[in-house]
Amino acid sequence: MKKIGITTLICLLLCIIILNYGFADEKNIKISNIGGGQFTVSWVTANPCIGKVLLTDQKGLVTEFFDKSKNKYTHYVTVDHLKENTRYSFSVASGEVVDNNNGKMYHVVTGPELIPVGSLQPAGQVLMDNQTPAKDSIVYIRVINDHAESAIMSTLVDQNGFWFFDLINARTVDNQHLFNPTEADHIKITVVGEKDSTNFSGHLMDNNYGKCLYAPLFLR
Repeated sequence: MKKIGITTLICLLLCIIILNYGFADEKNIKISNIGGGQFTVSWVTANPCIGKVLLTDQKGLVTEFFDKSKNKYTHYVTVDHLKENTRYSFSVASGEVVDNNNGKMYHVVTGPELIPVGSLQPAGQVLMDNQTPAKDSIVYIRVINDHAESAIMSTLVDQNGFWFFDLINARTVDNQHLFNPTEADHIKITVVGEKDSTNFSGHLMDNNYGKCLYAPLFLR
């Protein structure tokens, strides 16, 4: 019987881990919804797995924040209870595989606490090609006016394929001020699912209590 070398065995074990637990591609890790006390980290893996964010504060204390749902391709983790105007470092775990940005860690700086007034909620639906709801797909949103573009925001598609987001929380790119969007602005939407994605750009509109939804977007 032919013996297997230790190097070969290690490589085989690593392959098994990746195939069973998935892996995170640092290029598709996105930070959104940065506020005074929270931010969101989202990404997609090649295989379903449990996702979590390992947050390191300025004292070196590590806190784990888990994905709301288990064993998914799409991962959406809200990191909250943070201090305003503070720099944080984090890594991303997909199953047993940890992505620390090649040893550099990922970084984010929270903004100040801001209190928006009013409401402006676009809404729509995301479907697969076979007309089934694209549940747990990630919707990324930016607002664009004649002078600037907002910071990136995000939300999840629900079990029926619908999404909505209150853009009154939109901030400037540096996250220091409210963006104050209006229906005179434009909206840019990118939806990322398990395998596919889609984009939309058009006029910004409120859903008017569910009466004015954007036309369904299809993941292809």
